[in-house]
Amino acid sequence: LGMSLELDTTMALLDETNTGFIINSVHNTDGCYSYSKRIKNGISEIELSTEEQKALEHAMVNGR
Repeated sequence: LGMSLELDTTMALLDETNTGFIINSVHNTDGCYSYSKRIKNGISEIELSTEEQKALEHAMVNGR
């Protein structure tokens, strides 16, 4: 019986105009993968995952 362990970390870094980027890092038994997505005025041109959307919303509300 195998055990699968996946650890995700998502962080949104924004300036006062809600422009910046999201970094998403995934660690699992297959390796470590990091992704970044550009954010402009609180919007990403690339669809965000649920975790990325939560990080973006948190940064926009609590970042100041």
